[in-house]
Amino acid sequence: MYFRRLGLPGQKTVVSHSMARRPLVDLAHGAIIEYRVMRNALVRQVREGRKMVEEVCDAHYDLVRAAKGVGRPMGELCPVCNEAELRQVVYVFGEKLSPSGVCPVSKADLRRLERRELPVTIYAVEVCTSCRFNHLLRKWHAGGVGEQRPKVAK
Repeated sequence: MYFRRLGLPGQKTVVSHSMARRPLVDLAHGAIIEYRVMRNALVRQVREGRKMVEEVCDAHYDLVRAAKGVGRPMGELCPVCNEAELRQVVYVFGEKLSPSGVCPVSKADLRRLERRELPVTIYAVEVCTSCRFNHLLRKWHAGGVGEQRPKVAK
C-alpha cells in the first residue's frame, strides 16, 4: 500500500487503491478509527480462496523499506505467510510537513507531532517484510492545539 493524501482536512480521504471502496468517516478530533475488523475479514477471504494473496500482499517498496528501517515489531506473525513478524509503521500528514508524510522514529517524535499547533492526520499500518502484506490498522487526528498566532512582520 502506498500512501497518497487527497483532499483537505475534514473531507473524505483515500489512503490507497486498496481502500478506495471503503467509506472513511472523519470523526470528532481525537477519535481513533480502527480497521482490525476489516483486516480480519480480508485475511479470512484469503484463507477461503475468495481473494488472491497477490491482492493483499502488495506493499509499495517504500513502505516495506520504512517497515524494515523504522517499523516497530508488533509481536505477531504475518497472517498470510506466517513467516515474518509484522511491523508497524506510522505516517503523519499535515500542513507544513512533507507531502509524502513524516515517519516518526520514536514515540517521543510521534508525541511531538501530535502536539503541533497545526492539525495532523496519523495512520498506523502493519507490514510484513517477507510477503509484503500490509493493512491500515488505525487512523486518528491530533494537533491543532492552541490558537493560530498571526505572524508578526519584522
